[in-house]
Amino acid sequence: MKKLSFLSFFLIFSAMLWAQNAAPSSGSAIFDLDQTSLILQNSSMTIKQFIPIQSFDKKITAEIAIFQRNGSPRAYLLRLTGSYYNSQYDKGDITKSIGEGDIFDIINVLNYMIEKNKQIASPIPYTELNFDTEKKEISFGFYIGESGRKSFFYIGEKFSGFYPIDMLQSIKTFFESAQQKIASLK
Repeated sequence: MKKLSFLSFFLIFSAMLWAQNAAPSSGSAIFDLDQTSLILQNSSMTIKQFIPIQSFDKKITAEIAIFQRNGSPRAYLLRLTGSYYNSQYDKGDITKSIGEGDIFDIINVLNYMIEKNKQIASPIPYTELNFDTEKKEISFGFYIGESGRKSFFYIGEKFSGFYPIDMLQSIKTFFESAQQKIASLK
């Protein structure tokens, strides 16, 4: 019986030691280009990393893209890919990126739109509030008409999604979480 207890104790203790020394199985490391160990004369080196995050729509995938070239500071982007259809000529996906600074503007605009939507109580003629990023990579907004209120979200010229008006809050929450994720990666 003592041999069995000793053997059990030894196996448990060995497993605990092995678990402490084992490499972590999940999580991603953010790499830096170390300019002191990488000296390039006439060429360049770029590191690209893509970290998936949860989107507000199942037809949209989102990821934080981190780019660093030749040891310069990292650039952070939010990449959105919208799936719109598949055909023999087109895969059906469009990907657009927006810079870290645009996310702040988007959150401010969404706050404004959410507040304006609450203020408009009576029937009004067709009215649309629309936001575009500088290069029209991302557009969103809402409209009010005879048929009711709807929010919309466009990625480039190919993906369009139409949602209930309360989806503006979910879109805002998504951009806030993207902003927080970027801050945690710095």
